Amino acid sequence: MTSSEIVSIAQQITVSIDGANNGSGVIIERQGESYTVLTNWHVVQTKGSYTVQTVDGKKYNITQVKQLPGVDLALVQFKSGQNYQLAEKGDSDTVAGGKTVYVAGYPAAIPGIPGREFQSLTAQISGRVSKPQDGYALLYTVEAFPGMSGGPILNEEGKLVGIHGLAGTVIGPGGGTATFGIPLNTYLSFVPGSINRTPPYSPNNSNTNPPVPEEDLNQQCEKGNFPTTVLNPKENYLEGEAIVIKFANACPGKTRVVVKKAGSPTRGMDTGQKKSSELVKEYEGELTFHHPYAKKRAGTYEIQAFFTSNGRDFFISGRSRSFSVISRF
Repeated sequence: MTSSEIVSIAQQITVSIDGANNGSGVIIERQGESYTVLTNWHVVQTKGSYTVQTVDGKKYNITQVKQLPGVDLALVQFKSGQNYQLAEKGDSDTVAGGKTVYVAGYPAAIPGIPGREFQSLTAQISGRVSKPQDGYALLYTVEAFPGMSGGPILNEEGKLVGIHGLAGTVIGPGGGTATFGIPLNTYLSFVPGSINRTPPYSPNNSNTNPPVPEEDLNQQCEKGNFPTTVLNPKENYLEGEAIVIKFANACPGKTRVVVKKAGSPTRGMDTGQKKSSELVKEYEGELTFHHPYAKKRAGTYEIQAFFTSNGRDFFISGRSRSFSVISRF
């Protein structure tokens, strides 16, 4: 199968997700007029209204969200009488180092590109993680964009082998960019029994899964198993307005939040790319950054959480989140 044929398949099966957070997803099932989309849990975990936009530009309300336990995956549903292509499932166990894969999604807030346009990126599998956090066992080389989380990873046959969801920079000596995905077989291991044990919720009600219990998270922190720190900024801030970031699942004294220009690497805690950072002192709460945004120009920024177990080396702890600073004039 040619690359252009794979990209065409990816575009047909990939949807954008918009709401309290932005992300992507892949259509995997249909029953009557009810479609099921597989995405990341961190894309839809914040309470609020969400929509999916399909390849034909039509938007549909998400009617149900279901979290898969122990991994950063969720199933969402929408209803439509249109015929949309479903992803063909592949065997993710065959995805080994050196294999070519295709990562697809709808980036958010790329300078020079209005709205959210479909992107398909070619990547190389560089390895697998033996003890994955939140299911992220696939490691590959690609410079993905915010908003592509939850999008499909396709193999060279155009079959679904994983879900893209984690990209960031490892901070410390020899640091570099790391990109992770969750193998499809991790999702398939929950079908059918495990999924049915997690009740669905309406995005507009309060029956959402709470953050990790503090006592359980403290045990993880003490063992050096950094949790997935939840970061929730507003979508837009005015120039000069204090940047308030809500967070949860943090390790007090071991989690640091960094704010930087969107798309810029942070290769060390003292690099010029870093705009501001703050050490988290509580399990959950808010962080307020007054500077340097009071004097910064309008633009798109990102926040990223990092964890350290030894006070020296920092590792990715939270999903990158983007927001905009807009001009008052």
